[in-house]
Amino acid sequence: TCWAGNGALHAVLVTLGFGATRGMGTMRAAPEAPPTHGTVLVTCEETCYVVDASILHGAPLPLHESAPTGVAHPVWGVHCTKRDGTWYIRWRPVHQPNGLDCRLQYLHVSRETFRERHEQSRAWSPFNYEVYARAIRGETVVGIAHGQRVVFDSAGGVSHTSLEGDDRLRVL
Repeated sequence: TCWAGNGALHAVLVTLGFGATRGMGTMRAAPEAPPTHGTVLVTCEETCYVVDASILHGAPLPLHESAPTGVAHPVWGVHCTKRDGTWYIRWRPVHQPNGLDCRLQYLHVSRETFRERHEQSRAWSPFNYEVYARAIRGETVVGIAHGQRVVFDSAGGVSHTSLEGDDRLRVL
């Protein structure tokens, strides 16, 4: 999940000497929910970047106070804007290829708070009931969602193939 993957990424970055912090946000599929997403931010040369092991945007995403930013790519590109004092990252998960917003509510949280939110997500999470996976493969994204193999081709197009029998294991 995002909590485990980004928790590990944070530990690696700190060990390597980067100024990394843990962050939290909410995937807008449930906009009124408490934080449902753990992420990582790195400050380098006075610029804050999102480096997220789940959103997988291929390059650090800068956060600028005065202008929208993004990572330009037809497949895994993201767009980031600040509205009403809060950052919103628009990305394309395999289960919502038209896009989903992640609202970054907290840019610096303690290890204990990050762990607490992770533990609270164990009782209910969509990841407890279905396989969701997403990986960058060359110039494409390949994943699994809702019992289907989902591919974002190099131009950003999307195809879905139903997974039957051992097909899911082969994709994984």
